[in-house]
Amino acid sequence: MSMLVPLPAPLPIRHGVVDREGWIAVRGDVAEIGGRLVALWGSERTAGRVVHAAYAVHDGLAWIELPLGAAGYPDLVPVFPAAARMQRAAADLSGIEADDFHDRRPWLDHGPWLEERPLARDAERRTQPQPEPYAFVRVEGDGVHEIPVGPVHAGIIEPGHFRFQIVGEKVLRLEERLGFVHKGIEKRFEAMAALTGHRLAGTAWRSSRRSLARFPSERAGCVRCCSSASASRITSATSARSATTRRSASAWRSSRGCAKTGCACRKTPSAIA
Repeated sequence: MSMLVPLPAPLPIRHGVVDREGWIAVRGDVAEIGGRLVALWGSERTAGRVVHAAYAVHDGLAWIELPLGAAGYPDLVPVFPAAARMQRAAADLSGIEADDFHDRRPWLDHGPWLEERPLARDAERRTQPQPEPYAFVRVEGDGVHEIPVGPVHAGIIEPGHFRFQIVGEKVLRLEERLGFVHKGIEKRFEAMAALTGHRLAGTAWRSSRRSLARFPSERAGCVRCCSSASASRITSATSARSATTRRSASAWRSSRGCAKTGCACRKTPSAIA
């Protein structure tokens, strides 16, 4: 960690370029001091492919780069299990794969993408893009049942497929498959000016959160002064569901009163209704 150089940034960030031995050493140093892996991604430069890792440590962020050439990079999963999905996503987007990482299943690429490894310079165009079956891990044995749920849900959460392996009421394994709403914004950034990319990032960030329900916030306090999810944040696609939710929340407040601690609307149920 001593080889990292501070960067001029609003928050403490140190950066360093390492070789394979340095990548492994930093991985161990971060784990030893109780740090955590924040992100892992790949990129391509004139000199070749690069894998990046960002760690959260006690004095800020540590950003590590490992130039790859044609080789892979040391697997982070034995030390940071959360790296598994990040490494799979990097393989889908950039074609960068970790050495000795056994889970080669796609994570973001479900098959319909027009290109394989879209962020790689040698991205190959698919002749027939179509969804591909996913190899869920199965539990074998007497009395084991498999229950699929999703990816479309009755609520407003992000689409996701959940595969339950159960015996009676005991859940033996739950495996998720996400990435159904991946928009490919990283690819768009390559042809955008910095300001345009900034606007696109902000738009994508807001649009993925506009379908938040009002009911949880209304249960925490009166809508007149405490609601943080106003009607402007509800998309037209969920307006009908939101109206039903508001009626339910109104009935709840009428029977219970405003439960927001310190709220000026903390009155009797009849005064709030």
